[in-house]
Amino acid sequence: MRLVKCLCLAMLLLLAVPAVAQEAEPRYFSFLDEIAANPGAGSHTVTADRFIAAQGTLHDSLHDYALPVVSLGPRTEVTVPVTVDQEGWYQISVDYYLPEPGINEAYLSVRVNGEFPFYEARNAPLYAIWEDESRDYAHDSYGNELPANPVPVRKWQTTVLNSESFALSQGLFFPLRAGENTITLTTNNLPVDLGMVTVAVLPQPPAYDAYRAQVAAQPAPQDALVTVQGEHYASKNHSYTFAYSSSNPNLTPYVAGRRMINSLSWGSWYAPGEGVTYQFEVPADGDYQITFKSTQPSKNDFPVFKQIFLDGGTPFAQMEAATFPYTGEDRFVNTTLSADGQPALFSLTKGTHTLTLMSTAQPVYGWYGRLLDVMGSMTDTALEIRMISGGSVDRHRDWAIEEYMPGIADRLNAQADELEAILNGLRAFSEVEPALLAPVRVSVTRLRDFSQDPDKLVNSLAVYSEGSSSFAGQIATLLTDMLHQNMGIDCLYIHTPQAVLPQPMLAFGPAAAEAVKSFFYSFGERSSADQQQSEEGVLNIWMGRNINYVEQLRTFIDQEFTPRTGIRVQLSSMPDEAKLLLAVSAGLGPDVVLSGSNFRPFDFALRGALLDLRQFDDFGEFIKVFNSETLVPYVINDACYGLPETLSFQALFYRKDVLAKLGLSVPETWDEVTAMLPTLERYGMSFGTQLASAGSFKHFGVTIPFIQQFGGKIYADDGSRVELGDPRTLQAFQLMTDLYTKYSLPQTIASFYASFRYGTMPIGMSGSDTYILLREAAPELAEQWAIAPCVGVRDESGQVRRYQMASSTSCFIMGNTDMPDEAWALMKWWLSTETQAKFGQTVRLVYGPEFLWNTANLEAFRLGSGYDEDALAVITEQFAQIKEIPRNPAYFSVERELSNAWNKVVLQGQPYRTAIDAAITQSNRVIARKLKEFGYMDEAGQMVRPFVPVDGSIIDGWKEAVKP
Repeated sequence: MRLVKCLCLAMLLLLAVPAVAQEAEPRYFSFLDEIAANPGAGSHTVTADRFIAAQGTLHDSLHDYALPVVSLGPRTEVTVPVTVDQEGWYQISVDYYLPEPGINEAYLSVRVNGEFPFYEARNAPLYAIWEDESRDYAHDSYGNELPANPVPVRKWQTTVLNSESFALSQGLFFPLRAGENTITLTTNNLPVDLGMVTVAVLPQPPAYDAYRAQVAAQPAPQDALVTVQGEHYASKNHSYTFAYSSSNPNLTPYVAGRRMINSLSWGSWYAPGEGVTYQFEVPADGDYQITFKSTQPSKNDFPVFKQIFLDGGTPFAQMEAATFPYTGEDRFVNTTLSADGQPALFSLTKGTHTLTLMSTAQPVYGWYGRLLDVMGSMTDTALEIRMISGGSVDRHRDWAIEEYMPGIADRLNAQADELEAILNGLRAFSEVEPALLAPVRVSVTRLRDFSQDPDKLVNSLAVYSEGSSSFAGQIATLLTDMLHQNMGIDCLYIHTPQAVLPQPMLAFGPAAAEAVKSFFYSFGERSSADQQQSEEGVLNIWMGRNINYVEQLRTFIDQEFTPRTGIRVQLSSMPDEAKLLLAVSAGLGPDVVLSGSNFRPFDFALRGALLDLRQFDDFGEFIKVFNSETLVPYVINDACYGLPETLSFQALFYRKDVLAKLGLSVPETWDEVTAMLPTLERYGMSFGTQLASAGSFKHFGVTIPFIQQFGGKIYADDGSRVELGDPRTLQAFQLMTDLYTKYSLPQTIASFYASFRYGTMPIGMSGSDTYILLREAAPELAEQWAIAPCVGVRDESGQVRRYQMASSTSCFIMGNTDMPDEAWALMKWWLSTETQAKFGQTVRLVYGPEFLWNTANLEAFRLGSGYDEDALAVITEQFAQIKEIPRNPAYFSVERELSNAWNKVVLQGQPYRTAIDAAITQSNRVIARKLKEFGYMDEAGQMVRPFVPVDGSIIDGWKEAVKP
């Protein structure tokens, strides 16, 4: 009987499980043993005149490079023919020049004999060189120093192609066969000039003992001590590695009551491959030690690793991954570079030298790969269990999972054994058990418990593989922690062993005295967030963003706007928009507001508090850089009271790996979504919607797109009532509710990002925040996810309406300003293509790749958004289908009643038509009251003047018309 049951089950599995798509290339770590056993031999150099470049341009020389050069445009490939005598694994070095270093990194993908040998070959970084614009730091209005802007240094460089994610100390090795080979190099979306390419097994640095045997011992002058400030780096290879401004008395320089640029920021310098270079002068030939006054506050009881280059090369093997211990927060220690447990001596000659520190994950690379394998095994196990159980949790049902998944207990034990081996390997990097390993150690114990009784696992998948606190979630967190190598530097010392170094921290007495002094200074300062009444003749601007953005814009204004126009500006931060309402009521408001909420202009304009921007002659010409729909929220009849500043895109996120395993394609319409739901649900998965992510209140951003995609109406043509009873609107509302009542989509999603990351919701719609989180905080999903335009409704012509709202922040001019022309000049300058593109690039260069500026100026968005080319194409396509809802004096009531109707149908089981009728009645009642309040309707309920709902077509006409 059991045999028959198992045979039937096997047939069921064959029918139910689609063929698994071909896996991507294996990871590099799976070849480590083979690389060590089969090194190549010899060095083979190929100059650019021997390259096979169908699209590149060959130059005899370029940028002072003495040999031939091939210039490659974006997404252009060149093939390098190489002949080697011996089969084996070789490193590839390239000479390169970046003609357009900017916010995006340059990469080469590497195919050997037509194929990618491993996954990491798809993205080998070519780093730019950056330096600070000046060490004469600018100051904010309170005397605090501000970080300098980065500027690119254009010069030829040589690099060994390496892994983007790990910065392996010896670079990547590529397999070549004996005889002729081809190496095809393809650029990403940045141009690259290539010089010669060298294929070789490069000499490795000697061990410390061998290094010391090669140099003659030569004591340096006694007590020699050279100090280099951490913030005074000569160059860096990422623009957003920056010097930090603080008022910490333990750092130098220090001025009580002021923030000074006095260290290299630990928060901006952590990803493998990020490096900084210092220059220093040695007073005499001799042997020196190198000590860093540094902080490492992020990895409790676990070191970070930095590869040390001295004058361009790693002096000995122990410097391929120098360790820096955990220090705790706000604590600096002196760490001397060491070898074999003893301070290392470096042989230096008199004169100038360079010292480079590059973050590396080399020591933990193998363990990282093994963790990825365990996580993949857990994901596959969970997927099989979901297929059998349907993903349902039934505590009253008994399972015999071993009959359906023979060997599952052994599989769980194997996962626990492997995790334990990995943890013991990582444990060797610390004298005590690191805190970051503790959660995974607990997971090992729980895995062994489940292996004793696998039936319990069926109802415990949330503990096993779903969410940040699950076993898989703990592994994912550990993977991220292993990669990050945060370290801040106050200064570094090049010194003799006899030199006495300054103490890294003040003693208790002096530290307490400085704390008291800072406390009293704080009473004399005013917060940079306070808004002040502007003096006469000065344009008063409030910006609703944090101080970093405000200071960056202030610099732009001081350097560009005021010199160009002669208009003086006072810029303040507005962290709480409620202050704006109070200030306007008191007559103390600003002239212009930047980065305001998208609904605020309508509310203020309805009450006569804003300036109509259409009064300016060049308004129609200027707004051509915006999608007309993005102006809809700021329009009342034929007047426009604001302009869009930024947009928040929506997109369809999908897991390429999961959809491939399930045999599913990316849907375009809601019909295709409902068609794929049975397959997803069979595996205990589902589709994520914005409605479920919105919480209990379903705002316009998640309800109106359904109505617009079906071509439905929200308001009557004269604005006097809602038209939620329109047949197409009812059709949209029925789908909005059927998704949760008929198709059983989850009604709430606590975190789409978490559900997506751990595979329980491998597809769904979300916004730009999810994009940033996945790109920056989910390294284990690299190349396993992508975005597509939002799903929608196919119209009669066969086109898919993918309408989504996008307006995020706004800019507007207060109606009582004494400087309307100056305010308009400021707004035009701020929202112009040049300024928006430069601001977006600068913010990302200074603060990092996660600071994406989604400007509403579409020309500027294409120039400086910071998205990769594939994502940019999707976002641009989705932006073309922006559809905003026109405002109505009672929009808040319509929004609330539409949300209430959804809740009544989905949560309370009411018929959808009954719920909509109630929403219509209540909305119309409030609309009538508000229209009477603002003089659009008389007391008899007759429209005195229409309140016309506008759409993008009306604004299109403004772009073509001369000032009315």
